[in-house]
Amino acid sequence: MRLRVLVFTLQEKKREKERRKYPKN
Repeated sequence: MRLRVLVFTLQEKKREKERRKYPKN
């Protein structure tokens, strides 16, 4: 269960980076 949360957090961080690279405008 804890591992799942960790993976989820990592994915979120990745998404943030992608968002900064490619703005949604």
